[in-house]
Amino acid sequence: MAPCQPAGPCHPAILAGVRLQTATIGSRRAATFLLSYVGLAWVAIQVADLIAPRLGLPDWIPTAVIAISALALPLALLVYAFVFPQISPAYIDKQIEQVQAAKVSVLMMVHTLDPGARDSRIAALQKALGEAVARGVDVRLLAPNGPDRAQAGYELAEIHGVPVRFLSELEDQDLRFTLVDQRVVVISHQPPGTKSLSQVFSTIHSDRLHAILSLYFSNLWNAREAADFHTYVRDLCLQLGGQVPSSHQKLAERLGIPINVVAKARS
Repeated sequence: MAPCQPAGPCHPAILAGVRLQTATIGSRRAATFLLSYVGLAWVAIQVADLIAPRLGLPDWIPTAVIAISALALPLALLVYAFVFPQISPAYIDKQIEQVQAAKVSVLMMVHTLDPGARDSRIAALQKALGEAVARGVDVRLLAPNGPDRAQAGYELAEIHGVPVRFLSELEDQDLRFTLVDQRVVVISHQPPGTKSLSQVFSTIHSDRLHAILSLYFSNLWNAREAADFHTYVRDLCLQLGGQVPSSHQKLAERLGIPINVVAKARS
């Protein structure tokens, strides 16, 4: 499949609608969690009210259960916010599944390649992407251009042969997706400031949505500011070197990439 060419920017209203759709799913999950908690608390209160007199327990036991349920609600919501929404393993597993099934193309706009957030699934995804490239699938990734993406960028571009471009615009982007074979869209929306790889995702089978996001991807991929891996590393070396140039070794350690890659970028 020939790379898609830009034909104007993707309309902001369309992207806003996609964000709203996936954010609504997240809101529904939060509402389901809250209702479940209230339901469980009500059951606990009823059980305490029924069992306490039969067991000869103090009369204040049901009241204590009510108080504990009310006081524990903020903690439960905090646990939900920091644990349950971070469904990145499921999101990455879905990406791996789709990449392995891809026959024509995989376009992926990622939010983070931060090694601190990586696990065996990230390594499996990188391997799957490399295998797709070897099968002749058109695979391309867009990623933010922060320094913490250098190591994963090196593994993708240099080890697995996956074309990757880096763009500063993606640092504040709250929408990311994987587009597969002109129809499947694995999409995620995440409010700015959250740290999980993905709080909520959907798999949508739609050639129209695929076309819309493919055009958006193409516009970013072909942007003048989009840098390939070696240009990205060169720019990082210039930024991190400052007025007093750091040694190749120090920069390589800072970026988590081989020293020869740094030396080539600074030559």
